[in-house]
Amino acid sequence: ALQQRDEPAFHQFRHALTGAAMSAGAKAIAKTCQALTPIRNPTEQAATVEKLKNEFRQTREAFLALLATLPSETPTPAGPSTTKTILVVEDNVATRLALEAELSDRYRLLTTENSTAALALCEGEPVPNAAIVDLNLGFSDGNPRSGLDVIRHLKEKVPILVLTVDSSPEAAEAALRAGAWVFLSKSVPFALLRANLETMMARFEEANSQASSHHLDI
Repeated sequence: ALQQRDEPAFHQFRHALTGAAMSAGAKAIAKTCQALTPIRNPTEQAATVEKLKNEFRQTREAFLALLATLPSETPTPAGPSTTKTILVVEDNVATRLALEAELSDRYRLLTTENSTAALALCEGEPVPNAAIVDLNLGFSDGNPRSGLDVIRHLKEKVPILVLTVDSSPEAAEAALRAGAWVFLSKSVPFALLRANLETMMARFEEANSQASSHHLDI
């Protein structure tokens, strides 16, 4: 609506979004989370968490209902795509959703919580332009490798930015030795994450072109 300069529709959607946030439970969620902090009794904790789950579910349903009322985007003319593809390997749902919210407007995202699936996504052509990898992927039948293993397997194919909760020097050294180009903690501002991502991809492309021409970057 904003792009089409449809001011009435723009303000109508803004009002609807505000209403969903104010009345559906966003404030209630914040209040319940604050109330949960000082509680130490397990029974009281469980009851409060159950209340929080219900508020979250109601809020989610309200936002999904709002999304269903929005018009579809205006189609763009077909043509060769210049959008870069980013592989996101992250088993934390909240982090994946945050990355999708911050990066999906600029990049095509391939997201997975599974290291095996991540390696499979890079087997065909074209390979992603870059990868964002968490070190602590956990281990399961479908996820037998750590983030370091993913880095070692993919480092020749794509530049890798590590985004992890472990900001220790030991973790950074291990990731960089494994083949990562950038190491960031999950508390990094998204503007800095995007800047590092763009710089990393540019340097990776430059390094590949230099390698093919036997040029030495002093």
